[in-house]
Amino acid sequence: MKRIIFTILGIILSASPIFAQTDQLSGQMARFEQAKKSKNRDSLAIICADLSDYYTYRNNDSLLHYAEMGLKYADKNSPNPYLHLLANIGYYYNATGKSHACVEKHLFALREAQRVNAPELTLGDICSSLGVSYRRIDKTDSAALCYKQALTHYDAAGDEGRDEIPFLLTNMAILYTNTHRLDEAEHYIR
Repeated sequence: MKRIIFTILGIILSASPIFAQTDQLSGQMARFEQAKKSKNRDSLAIICADLSDYYTYRNNDSLLHYAEMGLKYADKNSPNPYLHLLANIGYYYNATGKSHACVEKHLFALREAQRVNAPELTLGDICSSLGVSYRRIDKTDSAALCYKQALTHYDAAGDEGRDEIPFLLTNMAILYTNTHRLDEAEHYIR
């Protein structure tokens, strides 16, 4: 009897994340339909950014679909959600193994972030992502430069930026470990 109860409990617990995902997607799709009816470009851009986030680790083609759709509605002179959508497109190219295209997308996002005077935190995030992209195509010096730029932006962002610094330092340690510069890697780990 215990075995049956534990089996049923296990099935219910393992299925609950699936139901949560379905509820989350249903809610976002309802918001998307409302935004389409209202024809509010800002709302459409924001919900497309949210949908592209939702699909980030679930379905790369859907991620790209909603990110590109969101760009059609986004105000290209305002950082949000414009830069977020550009970053998600960069993520798509990273996730699909198109590393050189990923670098190009992140470089474009960085130029756009500078053009629209993006907040320091956003600039730091883009520089950090660009550093990862360079690391993946073995452009170590470019990666290190981007990481250092990200660190400068995170410092300038204050408290918000400080939350991102441990992740950045981990990426810097990985970079130096991969290039057998272990003393520098240890410095960033500490």
